[in-house]
Amino acid sequence: MSTRPGPVDEDSSSCLSGGEGEGAVSQEDYVKLRNMINKQIIDPLQEADHHQQQGWTVIDRLASGGGGQQ
Repeated sequence: MSTRPGPVDEDSSSCLSGGEGEGAVSQEDYVKLRNMINKQIIDPLQEADHHQQQGWTVIDRLASGGGGQQ
C-alpha cells in the first residue's frame, strides 16, 4: 500500500502559518516535528552519504595508482 501524500491545496499552507482554526500547527509543534524528522531521517541519510563519498575517494585513489597496497 502506498502512503504517498496527495496534492497540496492552497489552503493547507495556512495551517503552518500559526493561524487559528482547525488544523493549525503551533510553532512549538512544528519545531518538534522538524527536529524529529531531522534526527530520524535527514541526519542518518547525510551520514550515509558522507560514508559513501569517503568510499568513492578511496576507490578513486586506488584507481589512480595512489595510496593503498599494491
